[in-house]
Amino acid sequence: IAGKPKITEMRLKPSLRKKNPYSTVVNGRYASYMMEIAPEEQSQRPNWLFGLVFVCFLVGLTRLVGLPPNFTPIIAGAIFLPIISKGVRYAFLPVIVLFLTDLLLGFHSTMVYTYGSLLLIGALAHILSISLGLKAILGVLIWHLIVNFGVYLNSIPARPLLEVYVSAWPFDFRLLVSTLLFTCLFWLTERLISKRLGSVDVKASL
Repeated sequence: IAGKPKITEMRLKPSLRKKNPYSTVVNGRYASYMMEIAPEEQSQRPNWLFGLVFVCFLVGLTRLVGLPPNFTPIIAGAIFLPIISKGVRYAFLPVIVLFLTDLLLGFHSTMVYTYGSLLLIGALAHILSISLGLKAILGVLIWHLIVNFGVYLNSIPARPLLEVYVSAWPFDFRLLVSTLLFTCLFWLTERLISKRLGSVDVKASL
């Protein structure tokens, strides 16, 4: 038919069909649209991989260096990793970093509550569509409730639950300040990397 655009199809080798997520089947043939992938999409993976390495390295380093008590990027890491990796599959990384550093620093009676709170914080950071600042505040609140409940259960002699929560607040306020600061640091670092690579991975705002 005159004026009808001609559609050019190309066959792909079987080895390329699995590698190309943009392949489709047209009239029994595979048509490739790899050339239509935007450049910014191709650079996303190195971007968030670098972010994963950076966050995990910083979390582990700050634990070993010996910052003031409860001044740590661990919650900021638990919030940020599921965001830059586009899913909860990497939410367990802060727990692994924490466990490896605990091997050197020593185990404690509230490990289960600590690790569990980090996993919950990471999952909620991925699910909730709120700003990073609110996620940081919510993360510290979850930490305060869960971890100090573990302290209450393991206190010898036994202490009232309210007393445990009140006595822990000065330390957890320091945790809140450090979480907000490290969340800003991670966000700014990711923005600089994205600008340099010409892509933007993290859509969340402060």
